[in-house]
Amino acid sequence: MKIELENGSIISLNGKSLLILPADSKRNEIINKEGDYDVIIIIGGLDKTVIIELQQPATIVIDGGIKTIVNVKGGMALPISKAVFIGGIENKILGITKQSQGKIKTDSEFAIFMGAIAAFSKIEICK
Repeated sequence: MKIELENGSIISLNGKSLLILPADSKRNEIINKEGDYDVIIIIGGLDKTVIIELQQPATIVIDGGIKTIVNVKGGMALPISKAVFIGGIENKILGITKQSQGKIKTDSEFAIFMGAIAAFSKIEICK
């Protein structure tokens, strides 16, 4: 899987650690410690606010939603972190300067709606 940005560049998701917050998640604060998550996907809801402290660089994705605001803080991780918006209306990610529109796709170029994955109560990946 990958994130294809509007400028054509690609963020590979292969081998990355992933945290997904579904639209109905009650969790609104995340501390992303060293070794935790490379990608944090927030399935946008309506007027949702999430606070993220980055202790390691990450790609923050808002997938859909209306007026979802993500406040990101954290020292040296901020300048090399990225923010990606997939659809949605009036969403904001504050604290990260590298921001772009994008799509999550499979390696065979099919777009994926991450909200569908958030419908599961548990996903386990066995290697």
